Amino acid sequence: MFRNVLAATLGNLARNRLYAAISIGGLAVGMAAAILTGLYVRGATIQQGRLLDLLCAVAVMLAGLGLFGLASFTVERRTKEIGVRKAMGASKADVTRLLLWSFSRPVLWANLIAWPLTWQALQVWLEGFSRHIDLQPWMFLVSAAAALLIALATVLAHTLRVAAAKPVRALRYE
Repeated sequence: MFRNVLAATLGNLARNRLYAAISIGGLAVGMAAAILTGLYVRGATIQQGRLLDLLCAVAVMLAGLGLFGLASFTVERRTKEIGVRKAMGASKADVTRLLLWSFSRPVLWANLIAWPLTWQALQVWLEGFSRHIDLQPWMFLVSAAAALLIALATVLAHTLRVAAAKPVRALRYE
């Protein structure tokens, strides 16, 4: 499978040397464009599905990196607050629960806002097909659980690091 894609990619590069000349910071844009074109132009539904899977995975990875950066910034900003809480007797579990809950709330709110909009949009879109599936609430619950799991897994590393830190380090200059 990958050999076929690579062969089509190299064929596309050989036909169009313009893409091969473009390079940004060592990343061959021509190669990436040729791979995407090779996957899309084939016309097979399976190939287009794989292309969509690839692009969705890239989108989820970028969102995860953004959330990782946000978690790093937030934890750094709240270091003194967490130090005070630990000095006053909060356990690691209390601090972990506090930080994870602060990142879980926006994900849950986003899901509650997105569910009705998504339900309506999918109902309209699926009506255009002669054979379509019925939307079930469990589909939305599974997607919400997956989003929450990705968010918590992303934030967990920073949360555990801060929860295990000594409060003296956070309060040293106060």
